[in-house]
Amino acid sequence: MWFRKKHKELINPFSYHESGFNLNDLHINWNEIYKITAYKEDLITVDCIHVNIELENDTIFTVHEDLSMYNEFIEQLEENIEIKPTWFQEVAFPAFERNETVIYEKSKISFSQ
Repeated sequence: MWFRKKHKELINPFSYHESGFNLNDLHINWNEIYKITAYKEDLITVDCIHVNIELENDTIFTVHEDLSMYNEFIEQLEENIEIKPTWFQEVAFPAFERNETVIYEKSKISFSQ
């Protein structure tokens, strides 16, 4: 997902706009996100939080907190999608446990008019 310029400078693969974001060359609308799951990976002395994004077309990508663009991406998610407000506490504690939590799932209910 990350690309490097000359001299090993990391390029952020995300850019944001009102209706969604671009991930490299892929355009994703906020309303295409079907499910978001967060969990921790135990790295022996520390944990690393991962966030899986599942799209309606079965595309899945993962963003984790060791990536430099992680905080900006999480802020954009929180501003544009109604994710579970207590998700971070549920995933972060207790330490060294996976604590997998669904923090967003698109409603499966549809209404006919």
